[in-house]
Amino acid sequence: MRALRERGAVLAVLWLLPVGGPVASAQEPQPEPAVEGSEPAAQPEPAEVVEPAIEPQPEPVVEGSEPAAQPEPAIEPQPEPAVAGADPEVLRKNLLALWSSDVGERRAAIAALGETRDQRVVPVLGEFLRDRDPPLRMAAIVALGKVAGPASEDLLWKMLFWRASLPEERKAVLHALAEHGTDRAADLLDDLGRQLPGEYGELARTIAAERFPERLAWRRALESGDRSVLAEQPADAELVELLARLSEWRVPAGRAGAAEALARLEDLRAVPALATAARSGPVKVRLAAIGALGKLASVESAHALAELVRPPSPVGQAEQEAAVRALVAHDSPAAAALLFELSFVSGEEIERWGLSGEVDALLGRRLAERMKSRASPTTSPAAEVELLLDIRQRSSTARLRAAVERAGALQAGVLPALVPLLDDQSVSSSALEALGRYQGTEGVRILAAFSVRSSGSMELRERAIRIVASHTELDVAPLMLEMFRRMEDENLRRVLAREMVLRYPDVASQHGLDRLERDRRGLVPMMLVGAAHGAANMWLLSEVSAPGEDKIMVLPALGGAILGAGTPLLLTLGKEIKPSESLWVGTLGLWGITEGLFLAAAMDRHK
Repeated sequence: MRALRERGAVLAVLWLLPVGGPVASAQEPQPEPAVEGSEPAAQPEPAEVVEPAIEPQPEPVVEGSEPAAQPEPAIEPQPEPAVAGADPEVLRKNLLALWSSDVGERRAAIAALGETRDQRVVPVLGEFLRDRDPPLRMAAIVALGKVAGPASEDLLWKMLFWRASLPEERKAVLHALAEHGTDRAADLLDDLGRQLPGEYGELARTIAAERFPERLAWRRALESGDRSVLAEQPADAELVELLARLSEWRVPAGRAGAAEALARLEDLRAVPALATAARSGPVKVRLAAIGALGKLASVESAHALAELVRPPSPVGQAEQEAAVRALVAHDSPAAAALLFELSFVSGEEIERWGLSGEVDALLGRRLAERMKSRASPTTSPAAEVELLLDIRQRSSTARLRAAVERAGALQAGVLPALVPLLDDQSVSSSALEALGRYQGTEGVRILAAFSVRSSGSMELRERAIRIVASHTELDVAPLMLEMFRRMEDENLRRVLAREMVLRYPDVASQHGLDRLERDRRGLVPMMLVGAAHGAANMWLLSEVSAPGEDKIMVLPALGGAILGAGTPLLLTLGKEIKPSESLWVGTLGLWGITEGLFLAAAMDRHK
């Protein structure tokens, strides 16, 4: 009986180990594995390379049954990866190169970012896993293989099951996971070896056996119920017993107690099971598991806690608040970096829970240099790295807009990153203003090029023209003449001509811009409306002064019509008059009020 009990406990441990990848949220079912020999989805046409802006694409829906979400693999204590520590100048150079029009430069920049092993670049590299250019996707896979950590492992896992991924890309993902060299990566490969069909499963098994023989031997011993393994490490027996209790869904109180006991055991191999318990089951069990994760400080436990808070969260508000408190309790650079990212997507909730002060204190303590760069009143390579990361990740519109405005205020050297934002409606206005704040010719030339593009909105293009003309420290006359020659829209040509006349009257006169035909389509309607109002007013005035004398009213009415038609002509000489302006004058001007007053007086005279 005792042997059976031990065997049951071991099987419980294995139940807590995944047969799939990272824990999937309730809102995001796990995708099916790629079928050997299946053709990838048709690749879209290559994107324009002038202004690359790669957005993450949603996970494709795969037909067929969806496997149930499984827990994450058990891990041994691992060295904490560097959150930030790469040379800021190297990061800045290669981040900027991601906006290059040359595919080769972008591919080299992706590879160089991977070499930095800086965790901050993981989301940026993840964007290129869905790029339309296969060489860039492959470069991103290899680069993520060099930045070890749960975040990059999750991205690689999703890439493996993406229907449009190519066979060589799936194989590269398996090798990239092996490059991480962590127990978590070893367990993922072991599970993939069992789950994937055909050559992919065989490759995963081969890589795992060659790179992680000790880890696989430990897992196999647990699978077989080898009591000698438990005897070598007495703590393993207690760990197995507690994990078995944590998995006993019929006894919630026992599960909560097991979570608390696992925290006291301080064995990081319990983290995956606790992460699974924190996402499912009764609230009491989830809160107990979250509390235990807060006491088992590691990169993986911090990642698991952050996933509980990041929208869309699989748990309620109480569990999210507990997860944030647990992250604060970690008091580590990894936890601080995760809380920093969460502050952009869950900042209002963190403030509502009264944890903003504690989070800010943790950021200032564990990410001091990074926070200093973000608050610096002057630009620097480190400050520009932060701006580029904010612009590239786009975790929230507010974060993106703040980065754009700060780039303009600092006149930071991130101009290539601002150009594509002129086509983003959410921040195009901010990008326009930011570019206008740059002193020198670079920002002005970007705005000039934007103003003559037919794809931009008329309002923004007109604002760009005015901003270019407002740079009094520069001689922009040649540039504005070039803009005028390339401009196709007649209305914007008139705007350019007016700005030239105001800023460079001699140059404008020399090129005939002061004689450019103005839009005076509203003049004739305004004159007609003025003539009608003038005649009516003078007729009413005559009726008030000499009622019943119809013969003498013709001349005043004619004079009023002439005066009403001539007034708009004299007042608008040399100015544009659009039809909308004439309508406004006719309906909302003072003429209507005057007519009403005279009409009332005339009616009162007849009483």
